[in-house]
Amino acid sequence: MTQHFAPVDKASEEAEKNGKKAKRAGIIAGVVALVLIVGYVAGRQYFSTRFVPGTTVGGIDASNLTVEELTHQVEDQLAAYTDHVTGDGLDLTLSASDLGLSIDGAAWAQEARESADPNTWVADLFAHRTIEPTVGVDLDEEKLATTVTAAVDAYNQTATPPTNATGSYDEETKAFVVVPDALGTELSTEAVVAKITRDATLLRSRTVIGESELATPAINAENEQLLAAVEKANGMLAHSYTLTLDGKDLDIAPVDSGSGASTTSTPWSTARTRPACGRSSPPRPPRCCARP
Repeated sequence: MTQHFAPVDKASEEAEKNGKKAKRAGIIAGVVALVLIVGYVAGRQYFSTRFVPGTTVGGIDASNLTVEELTHQVEDQLAAYTDHVTGDGLDLTLSASDLGLSIDGAAWAQEARESADPNTWVADLFAHRTIEPTVGVDLDEEKLATTVTAAVDAYNQTATPPTNATGSYDEETKAFVVVPDALGTELSTEAVVAKITRDATLLRSRTVIGESELATPAINAENEQLLAAVEKANGMLAHSYTLTLDGKDLDIAPVDSGSGASTTSTPWSTARTRPACGRSSPPRPPRCCARP
């Protein structure tokens, strides 16, 4: 007897196999997603009361610490806290006592905790966050100023003070111009105190003094009085003046921009006559400067 077999539908068989593969892949993806969600939720719950590993708070490694644990650490650290101040001729180490530094550890740690978002704990694992609380930190500004002023004054005795901007006649341009101000090496006590105060409040262990703490000139190139004086002086160069000598008029011509000199005399209207002897004193150019 001859047996007959129905033809195999290879397309249907392949589709069935692909469907099973897709189903298995979907199940695996669903399981992975569920694990990730559960892991994320568990991590968010854990890090709602603890700091993410890699987090630094005020120079303290706060990895996995609670607010209470961080409070104890910062209070213990304060007793040994120092700020090493260097740069621009200064080199001094200030203790917490020198600064009159005190801290409310609980308020400080709580502010740090509120700055950390448990919803971003995954990203924070790779970001290595740095948190610098300021709540609860206090220092004796008068005590700090006294300590720092003595050190800055000692340094400034041999430092170069800043140079004010001035007005000067330029032979090349035949006009009065502003000579720019310039920094020296002298330090500003107020700026140094402010920098140390800021760093100490953040419990930083090092303060670097730089150009921002240099003493600044009292008169800079944008000083309105200086600019007005220079403008007025240049305006005088463009006018002619008449002087009287022994009853006779002397015409003073403006400066020739090409030669830089008048054919008669100087352009200044400040010459004075002396009737008793019939001579005039030498003309004097106006002072071109601004007082601070």
